[in-house]
Amino acid sequence: MLLRVALTPLLSSAVEASTLLVVPRPSATIFQFRGRRRTLTPSPWLPPVAERSHQDYLDDENRALLHEVVIAEKRSAICLAAASTQGCEATVAEIELPTRRVGKLF
Repeated sequence: MLLRVALTPLLSSAVEASTLLVVPRPSATIFQFRGRRRTLTPSPWLPPVAERSHQDYLDDENRALLHEVVIAEKRSAICLAAASTQGCEATVAEIELPTRRVGKLF
């Protein structure tokens, strides 16, 4: 398919306004544009969401189970923190001289 283009005197002073050019038209036109990157964080003007357990969803059995789980998590966190500080012993291993290590000073 051919496209006829008229040139105006503003584009070229040597060409008259009545001159027509025949230009081949491509079969497909491609436009490249960059969209905004999608972020998964909420908008800063929205208030923070405070998730709470609703009283109407909890019966006595579920409330007792939830209370036991919270107590067990607190106990395990305290035990893990105490074990990590008391039972750690750091030792420095000997490194042979012919080995190449980044950042080693002689």
